[in-house]
Amino acid sequence: MDLTTFSQESFEPKEWINNIFRSPEAHQNRDHYASSQVLRLQLAIQEVNNALEETSQQVMASLPRVLRDIESLGHEVAVLKNQMKSVRQDIEKVEHNTAASMQTLVKLDSLKGRLVASSQALREADNWTTLSTDIEEVMDSGDIDAIASKLVALQNCLGILTHVPDYEDRVAHLEGLKVRLEALASPHIVAAFTQHNLDESVKYARLLRSLGRVDQLESYYHKCEIGQLGTAWRNGVEGSQLSGPALWLTSFYDKLSLLISNQLRWCGQVFEGSDANLLLSQLAASTLSSLDPPISQVIAASTKQQEPLASYIC
Repeated sequence: MDLTTFSQESFEPKEWINNIFRSPEAHQNRDHYASSQVLRLQLAIQEVNNALEETSQQVMASLPRVLRDIESLGHEVAVLKNQMKSVRQDIEKVEHNTAASMQTLVKLDSLKGRLVASSQALREADNWTTLSTDIEEVMDSGDIDAIASKLVALQNCLGILTHVPDYEDRVAHLEGLKVRLEALASPHIVAAFTQHNLDESVKYARLLRSLGRVDQLESYYHKCEIGQLGTAWRNGVEGSQLSGPALWLTSFYDKLSLLISNQLRWCGQVFEGSDANLLLSQLAASTLSSLDPPISQVIAASTKQQEPLASYIC
């Protein structure tokens, strides 16, 4: 007999009875069939009762153990609560007792920082004295790379000695040394820029940049290019009597435009960190404003040359 039907929420006794009596066995002998079904139900009920009784006995047997476990768990919770309270009290005690110690440690750390800074300043002051003594001997040697190395070291020392009383005098002394080095290096810088020697130009550009003289570096470049363009301009003006100033003006503008186009990548490699487009724009503006004779004078002369021809045509 299938007992699962009885556990369904939609179970209807009448419907179940009607269903079982629709079987062929029920039609043969209804009384006998009904008696057998009743017997089966009684046996099923007995099995359920036995199972319930067995389960009840198991539950009753396990209740003492469950109660002991609950009691033990409650005891452990109480112990844990007390431990947490004790830990919290210990933490509060440590915070209270170490507050003064932490302040002392902060002061000691600050003092240590000042001592380290003072020690470093003393070392740099000693280095400054040593380097200042050595620099004159190196200057006499004319070794530009060695001089630059010493000056960079002096410059680094000076960055630590900003608080010393004679700081301004040291700055002036270092600037004077930089000017002397620049005077030694200037012929090489001019030659490198004039010949457009990339390796040499990069070398001296880095040297001046390490000494914080980027403006002087760009000034050298402008002077070299303007000098060459100025010479080409004067030679062109003097030789334009036959071809005419107008043709020479066009030729010179083409020459200047080609130079700027060709120098763009070169300037980007030499003048690291600078705007090559801006540098070349400034070069073009400075060149045009410094031409001798001025462009306006050449145009005026060209106009005067055209006047007799115009009068003749009229």
